[in-house]
Amino acid sequence: MTIKSSMTWMLLLLLGQAAWAQSAAAPQLKWDQQQDKALSLLQDGKVLWTFNYDRQEAKPCFYPLRSTSGVELACHRPPDHPWHYGLWFSWKLINGVNYWEEDKAHHSAGMTEITDAKVTTSDDFSAHGVLHIAYHPKGKPSLLDEVRTLKISRPQPDGSYSIDWDAAFTAGDEPLAFERTKPYGQEGSSHGGYAGLSVRCAASAFPRALLDSNGWHSAGNYAGYGQTAGWVDSCVAADADGKQWAGVAILAHPDNSRAPTPWYLSYQKEMSFFNAALLYHEPLKLAPQQKFHLAYRILVHEGRPDAARLQAQYERFSKAQP
Repeated sequence: MTIKSSMTWMLLLLLGQAAWAQSAAAPQLKWDQQQDKALSLLQDGKVLWTFNYDRQEAKPCFYPLRSTSGVELACHRPPDHPWHYGLWFSWKLINGVNYWEEDKAHHSAGMTEITDAKVTTSDDFSAHGVLHIAYHPKGKPSLLDEVRTLKISRPQPDGSYSIDWDAAFTAGDEPLAFERTKPYGQEGSSHGGYAGLSVRCAASAFPRALLDSNGWHSAGNYAGYGQTAGWVDSCVAADADGKQWAGVAILAHPDNSRAPTPWYLSYQKEMSFFNAALLYHEPLKLAPQQKFHLAYRILVHEGRPDAARLQAQYERFSKAQP
């Protein structure tokens, strides 16, 4: 073997070793899309997240929702509340009709109907979706139209990824009243106030810790339903020995209606759930053809949440045009 051919062989060997090392270290990402039904991002052959937008289902949602290390962060149609859909959006009552709870066939009196959907992927493993949604009683014309825009980032080197959730609503030809079950302490109610963007946390995500823009809270020590915050990080999950942590945060844009956002939180072992509850303190009314807008950033991350990092994310998000 000549010196030249020997050097060429060594170079090819080194390049091959480097490529192998890189491929072994870097997660392998792949798209799996069911046309007009769902889009999933797979990491090393396992679903990282799925966006479900099948028009035959009751509501669009994200489920599964996992951290890049594989921690389950959300659950879907749990037995105690089968109308909980992982990460999803639902109104409670519009003009007295219930859009939240469902019967055994997963039908609500109020329909959340996808009338059009366009979901696209990029080579860098980010995704973009635009849904047109009509809200109406079954068999009746739309009372409220929504254009929902979703921007899902690729997983970052630190293991995080984000979902920017933008919802533009337009009322139809009649006045609308958005109601909710009376919140805690009003007229004997012990559990009301919720409606809007929600996360139902995985049953395995326990023990948990809660961090919001006001500070840390331990289980059973949240400072009351309806407390306002710019962001909330809950659903923080640990393995059995408490060494592996991951979580999901919702950041609410300060230009949203009713900002700073009130939050509804059920924070217990049996059911962990949190909701950006813009209706918590009072109902919302819209005149015919009136518009309003909501914007959120959902951040899925590895490790225990970091207040400084989340606040920096919130401040960057706040400067973005909603």
